[in-house]
Amino acid sequence: MIPRFGKLPAEERDKIMKGPMGFLILRNPATQFSFPAALISYFIYTLVISILVAYIPAATLRPGALPAEVFRVVGTAGILAYAFGTIPDAIWYGKPWSVAIKNVIDGVIYGLLTAGTFSWLWRRQ
Repeated sequence: MIPRFGKLPAEERDKIMKGPMGFLILRNPATQFSFPAALISYFIYTLVISILVAYIPAATLRPGALPAEVFRVVGTAGILAYAFGTIPDAIWYGKPWSVAIKNVIDGVIYGLLTAGTFSWLWRRQ
């Protein structure tokens, strides 16, 4: 049985704290990684997110809503969908906060691009 981290002798705990730590991702060796398949999967992911985000303004805004209203609603939903999923990885799995912040920035950009697209294409009748 491995002792709890707090029960380790001080010298071992200090050694662990000074040394590098890693996060290992194990993949099934029978399945080969395919970059085109990953890109297609990511495209499908963004399509699903966009469909779910589209539901929110469709349910809350009228067809003749101003583009600024559409941008505000879709931008908020898009940023929430794309940006904040990585924060729990930093909290629970030790993902570096610098990486999490970069992912949040990317998510904000994706959310704003989604908002711009939706407000540009919104029905103005």
